[in-house]
Amino acid sequence: EIGIVTGVQTCALPICLIENVYTLKILNKSQHTQHFDISVNGLEGHRFIGDESVTVMGGEVFNLPISIAIDPYQLDEPVTEFSFTIRSQEDEDAIIKQPSKFLYR
Repeated sequence: EIGIVTGVQTCALPICLIENVYTLKILNKSQHTQHFDISVNGLEGHRFIGDESVTVMGGEVFNLPISIAIDPYQLDEPVTEFSFTIRSQEDEDAIIKQPSKFLYR
């Protein structure tokens, strides 16, 4: 189970990028420790800033702050839909795709 909190936009110098901040909440409902890989789909040219793999203990809710940055010239709309993919390394059937939005302007 995943929850996502979206945040602010910033301009990172010397190259101006638009950055959105997210907190992924990963809930491991099993009683065993699991390792998860995180990726972004549907946002071409993005930079993922943060951990792309995490370890979550059984029964734990893991809060993972991350940022997604992109050159504003690669965005056609003020709101761009994309998804986070969370994949368990231990269970190939445990894949979650969580829709989200990248906000610009």
